[in-house]
Amino acid sequence: MLNDRRRNEDGFTLVELLITTVIVGTIIGALAGILIQYFRVSTNTQSRLSETTDQQFVSAYWQQDVSSLGLRGYTPANAGDQFPVRQSAWTGSAPSGVPAGCVNGLTGTVVVGFVWNDYPIGNPSATAFDATVNGVVYTAQQVGAQWELTRVRCSSTAAAKSNVIAHRLTERPTATCLNSANVVVQCSSTSPLPAVVKLAMSVKDLTNADSTGYTSTLIAQRRQG
Repeated sequence: MLNDRRRNEDGFTLVELLITTVIVGTIIGALAGILIQYFRVSTNTQSRLSETTDQQFVSAYWQQDVSSLGLRGYTPANAGDQFPVRQSAWTGSAPSGVPAGCVNGLTGTVVVGFVWNDYPIGNPSATAFDATVNGVVYTAQQVGAQWELTRVRCSSTAAAKSNVIAHRLTERPTATCLNSANVVVQCSSTSPLPAVVKLAMSVKDLTNADSTGYTSTLIAQRRQG
């Protein structure tokens, strides 16, 4: 009985401890690898979501703004056309008649701007003389290593409002105007007004070394006459 009791009180042997240590180390190593991969995938997913959000925000406004462009003036002495088409888009200096909010107090550099007439609701005989002039201007500004794209909404009857719609651009976006034959024209053209406007932008989350980013071109058509 004494010998049996001593055998029951024996501890682990050195071999058993070594085997246990190896097994535990293997398990911990495997779990650590899984955790590292999980955090890496989570970071990449978050970066991709952030990049996609930038493009979605710009896309939501772009088609709406381009489709609206089309400004007419009022020249009562011109019997042939009292409401002539005026310059409705620009990539440099804004034309005359643009609401002050789309000219003054802008941050960054102008990428492109658009203006149009908004006619009074419920007045089918309203003309450009009665209309409110509204517009938008897109500006780009470098913040640290990245660029931001801001959209400024302006009106001849209200204060301008601005909001940043893209934060993770790698360079200044560029706008290109085309006519109905898909030929590149000056955005300031009035004969005729641009029929299509493209916006090229490169998006990449520079805070994530594994992010590959992407370049996209948004294309929108003018609807106004």
